[in-house]
Amino acid sequence: MTGLASLGIASGRGGMNLIDPSLLSISDEVRLLALIVILMRAVLGLNRRIIKKIGPLVLRLSFLPSLFEDFSIMVMAHFFLNLSLILDGMLGFIIAAVSPAVVVPEMLRLKERDFGKRNEIPSTILAIASIDNIVVITLFTVFLGIEGGQDVSIGMSLLMVPIEIILGISLGATIGFLFSLLFKRFHIGDTKKVLFALSIAFVFQKLEEVLAVATLLGVMATGFVLRERLPVAADRIARKMERIWVVAEIFPFVLVGASDNVSAIGDSWLMVCL
Repeated sequence: MTGLASLGIASGRGGMNLIDPSLLSISDEVRLLALIVILMRAVLGLNRRIIKKIGPLVLRLSFLPSLFEDFSIMVMAHFFLNLSLILDGMLGFIIAAVSPAVVVPEMLRLKERDFGKRNEIPSTILAIASIDNIVVITLFTVFLGIEGGQDVSIGMSLLMVPIEIILGISLGATIGFLFSLLFKRFHIGDTKKVLFALSIAFVFQKLEEVLAVATLLGVMATGFVLRERLPVAADRIARKMERIWVVAEIFPFVLVGASDNVSAIGDSWLMVCL
């Protein structure tokens, strides 16, 4: 993954400028689609027994480690970097954030090798990565709003976290149920099922821009319901997703590297050194 990001930096605007600007202009959408592919692939391997077993542990580990990490960084940054507490909090949540695009593929590789299978460790971390992402982004947004002078209610923002999670899971489960009815009613090829599922999941994910909904968890709920209602079809779709990911894995890291402003990074390091 580091190699792919380095390749993106070398071939992007800060390097040899080999990547077409039109591809960079849709970089966010391409990376989002790749993330949906790997999340769907991951959740199609989960079942009700696993979810019931790991559920309480997932809820604890989704909140406590990231909050402890953030507030530890906040305190240390306040003393060592001489920043305001608000900026310290923003820095902490940036560092504490977990990237599903990094974590999920690695956990799937561990699952394929049966590492941690008895305690379902890879499946637990898969779920934690998605919920942790919502918590960190929400709290970072709170600190960002306070820094920008907005009238932000910390209590209301924290209350919205479980509401976003519940709404996301509910909408995703509903979409998965409708998918299962559609796939039972009509004979659709596996490739078309995958394309249809990815298209709807992509549109659903974009709802996050206008609605306070945990869409990543919604995408996972869609795959879980499909798995429960159509296990054979879910296995076939998962295999298709796995093949797609072989190619899709390249884009998130290469495009992130290509979008980096290398000169700005150099300026930042210079400022730190001074």
